[in-house]
Amino acid sequence: MRAARIGRLESITRREDPRPPQGAAVRAGILIVAAALLLAGRSVRAQQPSIAGSPGAAAVAEQHAGTPSAARFYFPCAVAVDAEGNLYVADSRNHAIRKVSAQGVVTTLAGAAGVGGSQDGSRSTARFWAPYGVAIGKAHTLYVADKVNYTVRAVSANGEVTTLAGGAGEQGVIDGSGSAARFFRPSAVAVDAVGTVYVADGDGHTIRRVTPDGVVTTLAGAPGRQGSIDGIGDAARFHTPEGLATDAAGNVYVADFSNHAIRKVTPAGKVATFAGLAGVDGAADGTGSGARFTTPAGVATDKAGNIYVADTGNHTIRKIDPDRVVSTLAGLARSAGSADGAGSTARFDHPWGVAVDPSGTVYVADMGNHTIRKVTPNGVVTTLAGMPGTPGSSDGAGAPQPR
Repeated sequence: MRAARIGRLESITRREDPRPPQGAAVRAGILIVAAALLLAGRSVRAQQPSIAGSPGAAAVAEQHAGTPSAARFYFPCAVAVDAEGNLYVADSRNHAIRKVSAQGVVTTLAGAAGVGGSQDGSRSTARFWAPYGVAIGKAHTLYVADKVNYTVRAVSANGEVTTLAGGAGEQGVIDGSGSAARFFRPSAVAVDAVGTVYVADGDGHTIRRVTPDGVVTTLAGAPGRQGSIDGIGDAARFHTPEGLATDAAGNVYVADFSNHAIRKVTPAGKVATFAGLAGVDGAADGTGSGARFTTPAGVATDKAGNIYVADTGNHTIRKIDPDRVVSTLAGLARSAGSADGAGSTARFDHPWGVAVDPSGTVYVADMGNHTIRKVTPNGVVTTLAGMPGTPGSSDGAGAPQPR
């Protein structure tokens, strides 16, 4: 039965990428989708679109419903928040970037729902292919890890999309400038105070650095060589890094998905394991290597030095304080669901991305539920936008909530 499910997942992975996948790409694609759908033992058929790369019939029917709480997402993988309280969502299977205003109104900022591609352009004329990561930089520029296009894109405040680095459809782990650089399924982006963009190059098992003018270098890890070794630069190893965040000092925190750990990379490229134990999954709270995670996919940092983790395989949101003490902010380990509530009474379904605002409120791309969730500093969870278990692509007004 499990082999049959894996076969169906490989079929979906091939549909998402029109280019013939190669060994590592297929394995990592299966791994990531399997983590989102099979750890809970669910069938993919209910999530599968009726036409490859397009929303299912229910999504098409509701696209112009325009009723309160009518907004829908389709496997949202990442979320970012700006200074005004607007959220930006990488809506992966809709191949689009969505915006949730501070008033709870959901719109499509760039891309066309259900239409994959790699075209630069303005708003709905632009195309993405399975965008997985978003981060806010200077002048409200949004950076996107356009995973299956193997590129890093930039979206201006008015929705103009350009390609910052990488060549669409050209995979690899090559440093260089602009379109001469290559990425291998970039999964996440983060931006530091000076505008440098960091990229979790998932299938390349590396952390890359992109200057504002598009010059790409490798900060840590060795291309194509997975592992868990701490070290400096290319002596360090990662295993499918999925999430990134930066702090005020320029350090980069990495959700090292297949190592079940949170790693820290200094500006000089020195890598250390910050929390969790490489290769050992679990759900235990604790300090440093005494804590356990299961396939963490997202990280975010606040100004106080706390780190928030989307602990995807555990269906929980975790918090790491500056002393490396790990606690569970919301959700119950290994218990998937969609319930709003406080602390362990709340439920998530494979949360994939997190962001935090200046007040300490955490926003979650709850991928398996197709929703955006909100977690207060004391762990009270509400659903901000989307309908649990109902994929789609419609814009609409969610229930406005104070932020």
